[in-house]
Amino acid sequence: MMLGRSWARLIEIVYMPTISIFQWIFLKNYFSSLGMKEVGQVLLLSWLMWELIFRSKQGTVMSLFEDMWSRSLGQIFTTPITHFELLAACYIVGFIRAALGLSLAVVVIIVTNDFNIISSDFTYVFFIMLGLAISGSLSLITSGFVIRWGIRAENLAWAFMATLAPLSGVLNPVTALPAWLQHISYLLPTTYLFECLRSLISHDNVDEGLMVRACGMTLLWLVLGMVIYSAMFKVSRESGNLVKGAE
Repeated sequence: MMLGRSWARLIEIVYMPTISIFQWIFLKNYFSSLGMKEVGQVLLLSWLMWELIFRSKQGTVMSLFEDMWSRSLGQIFTTPITHFELLAACYIVGFIRAALGLSLAVVVIIVTNDFNIISSDFTYVFFIMLGLAISGSLSLITSGFVIRWGIRAENLAWAFMATLAPLSGVLNPVTALPAWLQHISYLLPTTYLFECLRSLISHDNVDEGLMVRACGMTLLWLVLGMVIYSAMFKVSRESGNLVKGAE
């Protein structure tokens, strides 16, 4: 892992989300000036939650890519380490990257705004844990693609998240989507997470049925991710691409 040895990488990890947060703070302040403070808060916190999911997942995949670029995967799997243990290690690194990148952004939000996102309400803690679980399921799926197709899957890893964002209703309710896209959207765990988040900010409570569906869909995607990752690993190992990096 190159995280600790690269100051340039640390600057990138911390600087990008911090500088990005200002545009959302300015947008929130603009909505507040129009008497729509709640809308600005929803957009700001939804963006922050998406960044947590996105950066944890991308950090996991990038850690896997680094092992491929250094051609160390073959050496790793000569040890008793399993493919799930490798991914768990990559996910921990990805989470650390996300935490480093978002911690300063959170401080900026607290200092520059009149509301504290570090709420005493444990519902927010639940949302964070659910977001990390969703990120884990997405990491399993995209890491399976990386294990199977190697470096060639890099663009696929980015495209997957770019496609997921509008379908998840990150910045808008699902009802804003065309009817046929709404059916697809409700198959995603992220959709229920952001619906819960909007409900909490707007109404100070979340429908229990919605939270149950969010947990159920997240669990389903975790199982799906494990199946896809294991299947891709098996195919890659049998074809020899695991050692070659599938370049």
